[in-house]
Amino acid sequence: MPGGAAPLRVDIITDADGVAALAGEWSALFAAAAAPSPSQRHGFVMLAGRLMAPADWRVFAVREAGRLVAVWPLQVRRQGGVRVARHIGACHNEEYAGPLIASDADAGAVVAAMLIGLRGHADVLWVYNVRASTPLAAALAGGGLGSARQHITSPIIRSAAFASHRDWLKAQSANLRAALGNARRRLATVGSLESVLVAPGDAAAFCDWLIATKRSWASTRGLRAPWLDDPRTAAFYTAALADRPGTGAFAQAIRLDGRFIAAVLCFDGAKIEVYVTTFDPDFARYSPGSLVFEDMVADAIATNRDIDLRVTFDDYKRRWASETESRETLCVALTPLGLPALWAERSRLAWKANRRRIGGLLRRWGLR
Repeated sequence: MPGGAAPLRVDIITDADGVAALAGEWSALFAAAAAPSPSQRHGFVMLAGRLMAPADWRVFAVREAGRLVAVWPLQVRRQGGVRVARHIGACHNEEYAGPLIASDADAGAVVAAMLIGLRGHADVLWVYNVRASTPLAAALAGGGLGSARQHITSPIIRSAAFASHRDWLKAQSANLRAALGNARRRLATVGSLESVLVAPGDAAAFCDWLIATKRSWASTRGLRAPWLDDPRTAAFYTAALADRPGTGAFAQAIRLDGRFIAAVLCFDGAKIEVYVTTFDPDFARYSPGSLVFEDMVADAIATNRDIDLRVTFDDYKRRWASETESRETLCVALTPLGLPALWAERSRLAWKANRRRIGGLLRRWGLR
């Protein structure tokens, strides 16, 4: 180890009881990490492991001089005879899913130690949406026989800098301020309007409505969203909302005459991370989705946090954003058996890049 640091000890935990036993140390590590993401919480991982990934835990715990300095919650499954490792998450592989590492630990050394152990369990590693151009991303990308990197941007609402919701509103355009005020006043004439945090006791009914409404939205646009059809999704979000201290989950919603008409489901981390948004199309002319976003911003300001709208290509989310953060998803071949998956991913990314270039040329020439 550099600088005479103590050697790292890596334990690989393969059962839920072993992961549960780390609860106290894991939570302390999460609280002290530089920029932890909700999917790295102990409660999030335990719930996702129980509902989404039974019997295939590969959770890495790294200690230095007895202190827990990193955890990496992975699951390993065989696909076509190849062992594939992914974060233990909530079905759709959109979490910010790298290892959780103490801010004072050597990220490169920690990742190298974990990857040595992982090669005995997996041929391919997928790491979703890690911060780009960081020592962690470099260590992950360089830790195998080769890697493919898909670059992504996440829109960020810088809300923590504002002292109040009123101050934030003043900093927005006159058009946005007028649109939000008019929409809220108009909607209040339709019925009894209220902004609420969804209570744990309402979690099941709320999640049933959320998933059904989001599924209908996707269907009318011809979009495939298998995670919305997976019954585990509603079960995961319901259980997460019922345990905010453990999972960080909460939902901001707008109700009209007691009926949900818009909502945003989020998880607490270093930032508030937005997971699912939806609204009732019957009330689209009142912009309830914008109103629930405004309520979310007010909550973020009150708790001195920014909002991460996460991986998205939606124009309406970008209109709310102050800036973007660069992230990347990595496919890493750990053994020779993993090379075909790496080559396939490189080919897919090259095809997408060529399609974008051709599309740009066609638009420039007025052919699209």
